[in-house]
Amino acid sequence: MRILVVDPDPTAREELCGILATMSPPPEIDEAETCKAALAALGRGVDLVVLEPLLPDASGLDVLRAAVARDPQIPVLVVSDLDRDIDRFWALRQGAHAFVTKPVERDVLLDRVARALEGAPRLTPERV
Repeated sequence: MRILVVDPDPTAREELCGILATMSPPPEIDEAETCKAALAALGRGVDLVVLEPLLPDASGLDVLRAAVARDPQIPVLVVSDLDRDIDRFWALRQGAHAFVTKPVERDVLLDRVARALEGAPRLTPERV
């Protein structure tokens, strides 16, 4: 399994990758800090995307839309400091599987990843 972690903050990226590395079996983890790098990584194929929507070169929602356009079944988890209903609404409306706020709790992230990979239905703005 290959997971793409997209976050411009190296500390946050390291934390997310550390949590995901505890999965069994451990996944291959690709990292990106910009929209451009994330789009290139998507081209190499991934099974799951963990995405911060605030990127330095473009909106992370561009990455979300590109991932879903490439593979409508790919789970994308948005992980953000933003904890407003409108941010959650737009991420889910664009096709995110779930929205997790930072600071990330290990068990919450792993639960959302497991649900996404098991094919649980995506959250919708109406189900938030």
